[in-house]
Amino acid sequence: MKKTHLLLLIFTLIVALLFIGGCGKGETPSEPSGTEAEGGKAEGAAEPIKLIFATWEQPSTYIGQVYQAMADRIEENSGGRVIMDMYFSGSLLEYADVFAGCSSGRADIVTCVSNMAPFELNNIFHQTYIGIPDQLPTTKAYKELLATFPELQEEMESYNVRWLSIRAMPPNQLHLTKKPVRVPSDLKGLTIMAGGDNIVDLVEGAASINAAPADMYLNLERGLADGQLIHWNAIVTFGLKELYKYHVSFGGEALDTGLDSAAIGFLINKDTWYSLPSDIQEIIVEACEWADVENGKHDEGKEAREWSIQQRHIFIEQTEEELDEWRKLGDILVERWIEKTEAKGWPASEIYNALVEYIEKYRNMDLS
Repeated sequence: MKKTHLLLLIFTLIVALLFIGGCGKGETPSEPSGTEAEGGKAEGAAEPIKLIFATWEQPSTYIGQVYQAMADRIEENSGGRVIMDMYFSGSLLEYADVFAGCSSGRADIVTCVSNMAPFELNNIFHQTYIGIPDQLPTTKAYKELLATFPELQEEMESYNVRWLSIRAMPPNQLHLTKKPVRVPSDLKGLTIMAGGDNIVDLVEGAASINAAPADMYLNLERGLADGQLIHWNAIVTFGLKELYKYHVSFGGEALDTGLDSAAIGFLINKDTWYSLPSDIQEIIVEACEWADVENGKHDEGKEAREWSIQQRHIFIEQTEEELDEWRKLGDILVERWIEKTEAKGWPASEIYNALVEYIEKYRNMDLS
């Protein structure tokens, strides 16, 4: 009998303990749904979106400061929903690695020049165009081209990236250390720093090399290169003005025309882009477009040109007959690009003709 009472007592205690434990997990919680106790974080609160930005630009330069202001603009306009993690001076991705780093997702957003990646259709932004105008009208032409032809973004997405914005850099001219050049044959025996397919490679006896910004000064100083196809702003940025003695323009005054005009823009990883809410996408694009405008206002090259004039550098402007020799080589490069690109199924000829139309449309338009 005592044993029976003992078993009944144990059973009663077990039931009581189960009941007490269950009261803490009832269907009506003591705190409102979706919150923690006082002082805790709301369970439903969204974490900020962290985006990694990488560039070779130094934070102390004008362009670097614009990039930082762009990041601040994104954070402010998103109300703190986006946090930009900024990597300058190639600290995350070196110059040659920014495209691959964005494509692979190591960085979410990068700066990229149009000849830095294995593009085909998007090489439209680096085609030779003798007498191409300064960066503001050319930027207008590039932006209209990107907005008009979705194939440009389709190709980018095949590399797992897409353009956020794009602008033209100032037109490239030919700068030399050893001797003046008037026509292509004068390049014989010279090595010129130039990216991608370029006129130099079509000149018998001349050679071109591609160089990262960090190597440009040493290449010239040590005689590994005798000149460069580059714009005046870059000469200042990379500290090259003291090394050059001769400057060749194409199709007009050295101040405002050139041989071609590479595009530079902001790329975003495609997976990152499609993971973002639409309003955040709009905020990021707006900030990148704002940065394009700010960078377009800055002209370090003007000071460098004036300094070069004071140093009695030689500025060379060709006659129409001499320009025709450059145009013939430029036409060969364009025709090769069209043939190669259309073989891949892209409408290269249509897009090139549109670019020519847009360039002439904006060339003399008042864009101030």
